[in-house]
Amino acid sequence: MKTGLIRLLVVLSCFYGLPAARGQPVGWQSVRGFGGYDAQAGQPNRLQGGATDAAGNQYLVGSFVGNTNFGGTTLFTAGYHDGFVAKYSPSGALQWVRALAGPLGEGFRAVCLDPAGNCYVTGEFGPQATLDGVTQLPGSGIVTAAYDAAGRLIWSDVTTANTAQTGDAYPYGIALDPAGRCYVTGMMFNITRTFGAITLAFARPAINQQSFVCCYNPRRQVAWAKATTVTDTDSYPLGIAGTANGCVVTNYYSGRAGSVLGVATDSTSYLGSSYDTDGLVIALDSLGNPRWGRAIRNPFVGGATIFLTPPIVSGAQVLLAGAADTLTTFGQLTPVITGRYGDFKTFLAGYNLTTGLLTRLDIAARGFKAPGYRTAALAIPNVVREYPNGIYLGGSFFGEVQFGGLPTRTTAVQGSSDGFVAKFDPTATTGEWVVTAATSSSSLLTDLYTTIQTLSVLPTGEVFVAGSFFEQATFGTTTLTAMSRGDLFIGRIGRVVGLPEPPPAGTALDVWPNPAREGTWVQTPLGAAGGTVALFDALGRPIRTLTLGTVPVRLNTADLPRGVYVIRVTAGGVRATRKLVVEP
Repeated sequence: MKTGLIRLLVVLSCFYGLPAARGQPVGWQSVRGFGGYDAQAGQPNRLQGGATDAAGNQYLVGSFVGNTNFGGTTLFTAGYHDGFVAKYSPSGALQWVRALAGPLGEGFRAVCLDPAGNCYVTGEFGPQATLDGVTQLPGSGIVTAAYDAAGRLIWSDVTTANTAQTGDAYPYGIALDPAGRCYVTGMMFNITRTFGAITLAFARPAINQQSFVCCYNPRRQVAWAKATTVTDTDSYPLGIAGTANGCVVTNYYSGRAGSVLGVATDSTSYLGSSYDTDGLVIALDSLGNPRWGRAIRNPFVGGATIFLTPPIVSGAQVLLAGAADTLTTFGQLTPVITGRYGDFKTFLAGYNLTTGLLTRLDIAARGFKAPGYRTAALAIPNVVREYPNGIYLGGSFFGEVQFGGLPTRTTAVQGSSDGFVAKFDPTATTGEWVVTAATSSSSLLTDLYTTIQTLSVLPTGEVFVAGSFFEQATFGTTTLTAMSRGDLFIGRIGRVVGLPEPPPAGTALDVWPNPAREGTWVQTPLGAAGGTVALFDALGRPIRTLTLGTVPVRLNTADLPRGVYVIRVTAGGVRATRKLVVEP
């Protein structure tokens, strides 16, 4: 499924930060891993979501296996894997952790907070499952629950299923609106579900999955529930956000015709193909009626994939980030992401909450094809956050990627990927810094990953992140080794004393990586736009010359024999040189 591809591409690489201004560089201030022995030999711990309250406390949800230490408290799985919800202080200290446990597979998948400090979670459970080892849940299905700030269970509700059917259902998002309504979105697979007194029948028992949204009123009674009902469209929900009078949902979908949550679709992708999908943003009112829907589409049938984050509401617009191939449209007739086929770009899109019109589209990152990789270089954001001082993205990448003009390159083995946290200016086009951490392996395994799945900016201005990693990951000077096939981590990013200072603006240039293989980036002094960067061999013979811009310039070295070269920058009557080593 789509999540499998995303997890495959998700990882954290070694530190490389470019600060926005003079002062201490940005890097990993601290990181803490938590995990345990994998008694099931193959099931990883997984972080699924997070939220932050006004005081900077972090609430994380996911699933764990074996015996897992969450930072002072160890939980033991009752079966295959269990769910958890944990609260951490702004300093990263565990406040409490609660379990969703049972003999089969349980897990929490999403979390949100209300103004009173209560946290709402949703997840799936099997027979004989309990909340906190006390509250027995009936049958199997989806559970939605609320805990107060001290970790006390204050409310819970479950769906029920037609036991004669063989299928499943999973929640993927939860949100509250200002009126106190609670919305849950998820996926049903070959099964009929009952939400309160409302039954949603699975329309296509032979074909894939369909999305649903359920709304609880402020008294926590089911107000309405609806699902995809037309037989020619598969849909897969990503997340949900509450609005002033309803909610906004993001989905993947495929199929030639049909509807998703009442919005007509006509996908360019193949029916049922999880690697060939379009995106869909849907606004519903407080009664569940569709207000508008906007497709994010690519015409390349059989090879086009759209990646999207859950939506966030910012003022009068809804924002989401993602990655898309060339010729992708955002509710428009003409392509708005252009380039060569196979080139992925990471974007930030905004839609007016009332009209659904596209209000912004910023290209935040660009991937460059790297020799030895199976596909074009790619950055996939898993989470986007907007604050007054800028836009923050967290996710994964592989190959060579430029984040708003800041270059970085994965150090992971082929088939694996690194993760990133990047800060942009409010337009999301100029990068201020990017911090990565490296996935490594003591074995010959490939397809390793580390993923940043949630981030928030604390009142101190530091960035709190959380995610999971496979086998081993290095965060600055700290290396974590997973005790199971996948462990979880929490970390803080901020100004770090002791890291090398950047050169003063206008006095030097930087070349990275050096030594280089396929290419290198030339970071020029401020004000150097309009000049040239020239490459010479060791005998002083010119090889190529490029015009400088206001962002780093990439020099291709893939066609050069190994040896020593010279880079010379000329701008404004000033000349600077650097030695470059090219390796095979």
